[in-house]
Amino acid sequence: MFNHQFDFITDWTVSAVQFSYRLLVQNTYFILSNSLFLILLLFLRLTMNNFVFFIVPIFFLLASFSAQFKSIQESKEDTISIGRYISLYKEVLKNGWQTFLVYTFFIVLIVLDLRILFVANLTMMMYLLIIVGCFLLSSMFFVLVISTDTRVKAISLKRRLVWSLFISCRLPLVTLVNFLYVLLAIFFLQNFSLAYLCFLGGAVNYYVYLNVNRRFSIDLFFEQMNR
Repeated sequence: MFNHQFDFITDWTVSAVQFSYRLLVQNTYFILSNSLFLILLLFLRLTMNNFVFFIVPIFFLLASFSAQFKSIQESKEDTISIGRYISLYKEVLKNGWQTFLVYTFFIVLIVLDLRILFVANLTMMMYLLIIVGCFLLSSMFFVLVISTDTRVKAISLKRRLVWSLFISCRLPLVTLVNFLYVLLAIFFLQNFSLAYLCFLGGAVNYYVYLNVNRRFSIDLFFEQMNR
């Protein structure tokens, strides 16, 4: 009996260490993917006044989400090398650059509208915009997961965006968790940008990926698209 318990503890410890190591590697890759963001944060704080300087880094931040999701798919049992990660990053950037560009523009539009509502002291409208914006951004994670597959090139950008909204409505619990993540990411980027990028981003992205894939299947999605 004691041997069985000892083996269980040993297996659990090994699994925990391996899981922690994979998270550490994922977070390291996330940091490297957002080097431009980190360099800017050394000189500027992420505020509405300085937001224009962060437009390009936000584009690559979205690309890094998709690259991380792709790397998680390939490293369920073991970690991938830095060379392989760079290759995956280039692949998702090539296949999904239009998606990242659209959502970057969408984020810029939301920030500008929030700035206008804040100056006009339209508090209620500002809160409504935040809720709608967070919902639309929470649906973005479905698009980013879809963008990890090479088959995405056969689907128009419009269909990807429309289907992401449809999936968000069909999976309310998953969408709610994504919604909370968006709020959390906004809070940390606003107040603890360096801490988010250096310590929290990779780990949180991992759990977002698990949340999205809890009820969503990429293979089933493309199967329905091809009907």
